[in-house]
Amino acid sequence: MVVDTNILLNLLNEDDNIESLLNRTPVYISYITEIELLSYHNISASELKKIEAMIDNCTVIEMNHDIKQHVINLRKKYRVKVNDAIIAATSLYMGMPLLTADSGFIKIKELDLKFYEK
Repeated sequence: MVVDTNILLNLLNEDDNIESLLNRTPVYISYITEIELLSYHNISASELKKIEAMIDNCTVIEMNHDIKQHVINLRKKYRVKVNDAIIAATSLYMGMPLLTADSGFIKIKELDLKFYEK
């Protein structure tokens, strides 16, 4: 399953439901999710270690030509933000569901969306 940044942020905040869900499936993230997580302002050294450990337990999918084409098409069709388009495109490229708590992805009809609500 491809996982959006907000899901991993909830996991960092010790959301037991997400932890249980993610323990049952391989987790894939876009490279942009890795960048978003590692570039937060004012994160402590201990928080950074937690983030790095969490990323180490995921498979990070790098940008490639196919993902780039999906991003372009999604941006044109749905006018989504670049980061969201990259995450959605990664899910489409991998042929996997996207787990997110961001309702902005609902409009992307091509996605197999798994919407998370607390």
